Amino acid sequence: MKKFLCILFLFCGCTVGLDAQDLIHSLYSFTDNRINPALASTDDYQRANFLFRKQYATENVSFLSSYAEFKQPFFNSERRWSGLNISFLNDKTEGDEVYSFNQISSSFAINIPINEDSEIAIGLNMAYQSRAINSTGLTTGSQYVEYLGFDPSRPSGEGAYQENINYFTYAAGIFWQKIDRFGNQIYSAGYSLNKLNRPSTSFYSSNEEPLPMQSILTATIRLHQDYLWGIRQDVLLSKSGAATELVSGPALYYALDNMGRKKLNFMLRYSTANNMMAGAVYESENFAFGGSYDLNIMKNNVSNNSAFEVMLSLKRIRQPKNKKSKSRKRSKTKRDESIHHLKKAEIPQKDILDTKNEPEKNIEEENENEEVITVETEAGIITYYPHELENLNHSFFFDFDDVTLNEEDALYIKDMTAILRQNKNVKILITGYTDNIGSEEYNMKLSFKRAKIIGLLLVKNGISKKQIKLQARGEENPIDSNETAEGRAKNRRVEVNLIYN
Repeated sequence: MKKFLCILFLFCGCTVGLDAQDLIHSLYSFTDNRINPALASTDDYQRANFLFRKQYATENVSFLSSYAEFKQPFFNSERRWSGLNISFLNDKTEGDEVYSFNQISSSFAINIPINEDSEIAIGLNMAYQSRAINSTGLTTGSQYVEYLGFDPSRPSGEGAYQENINYFTYAAGIFWQKIDRFGNQIYSAGYSLNKLNRPSTSFYSSNEEPLPMQSILTATIRLHQDYLWGIRQDVLLSKSGAATELVSGPALYYALDNMGRKKLNFMLRYSTANNMMAGAVYESENFAFGGSYDLNIMKNNVSNNSAFEVMLSLKRIRQPKNKKSKSRKRSKTKRDESIHHLKKAEIPQKDILDTKNEPEKNIEEENENEEVITVETEAGIITYYPHELENLNHSFFFDFDDVTLNEEDALYIKDMTAILRQNKNVKILITGYTDNIGSEEYNMKLSFKRAKIIGLLLVKNGISKKQIKLQARGEENPIDSNETAEGRAKNRRVEVNLIYN
């Protein structure tokens, strides 16, 4: 009988609209279709998100929720212009499955750029929802006989039934974000209206019980970010009829590599429904997984005493189809403008390494007509044969958004210049490249900075500025795919080649 009363309470909650179940996931950052349809077009990633949640309510009653979401961005020749999001949700009571809720939802959003670093997305959503109540197994299982008590062998006279209701709901949303050149959010704000058509959720045709419209406001502000760690503040405000809930808290990430491709995310949130949530997610270039735990800190939320949640996300970055071809089709004039020569004003003193305390190199200078030149360097003895000079080409690779060289590269340049000083009629062409993350303008400037740092080291080691020619190519001519982390690492390079007069 006690179990029956618990289920009866849940049944009553369902007949008046079980809106508390609309935001069941604590890791709502991975359930965009449940928050705002405009989120279908807010980044360049193709995604598949999977979540499972077990929520403990009253005694002997718990909810099981399974969620799957698939996002696909769409691009024109220059940018992401829209996105599609399809999701599936199954929410039910554990065991007897007295209550069940199923939803198929689809969102489409259009992305509108405001300027180079901010954009607005506008989205629409349609969802097909099905609710069911099944009383099978909710009987006492016996009949009371006077003076004898309950007799399980006698029929109880209690019948079983199942009630279903199916309906469509519609939603609309808008989302604004300010991003940095890597596509990471600096600020964001979103607003959505759900159940615009106010469908009836009564299980009986004679009753009309329309669901109230639900509004959801979200906001995020990045408080700090560098290559090692970052922190942001998240806010979610939900209002449905007379019920209002505020969820807020910080999210911290810590980078596990120097390029931020692998990181740990930690979340701590408090809800005015007197729940506290703590979560952690490991995220890499192509997938993420993690979990969270909810705790009712005031013990007065009968629908959520505690809950745990696990998630898995698979993702792959996409880009405009002809972005590569666009780079190749740049006019010769623009390419020529990206070619720069080292000038005296371009070599600040702070970029030139101090050479006062460097050990002197013992260079045995040979007659220019001699065939062999032997040079003793910090790396050892190098023997130079003039006819092999044309093979003295090399590539230097850089970390993400970085212009610094490691010690091994710096040492290689020192050894290389010891040979080049013997060939005054040879020019050195230094060409900088980047991956395709970020704007073309920024990447062009970054590629020149990378080429310039090589040129500065050559000048510092005794090569004449007249022999050096710097060239910036930005994201042109990739040597590997920009769709993988390994490919982008190979494309972030500077190539050094020799040119004969």
